[in-house]
Amino acid sequence: MREALAVKKVKPSDVRGELGLTIRELEILSGVSAGTIVKAEAGGSIRRLTAHKLFNAMNKERVAQKLRRLEFDAVDWNIQGND
Repeated sequence: MREALAVKKVKPSDVRGELGLTIRELEILSGVSAGTIVKAEAGGSIRRLTAHKLFNAMNKERVAQKLRRLEFDAVDWNIQGND
């Protein structure tokens, strides 16, 4: 019997850091408050819609920087209600 390989997920803060974005810049790009971004990056639970707003803003910036797009599930989100 083969065991599935665990896929290591990337932290939202690592995605933002790779792009060279400040929390304030991501706030402007995503429309998500700085406090919520800090919460998400600390592993706090956020709404799925909020995670998608952050994800879409970061992926848009990745494309602008000619980096490979990420898949939503590749990021270690703590989504409310996904216990």
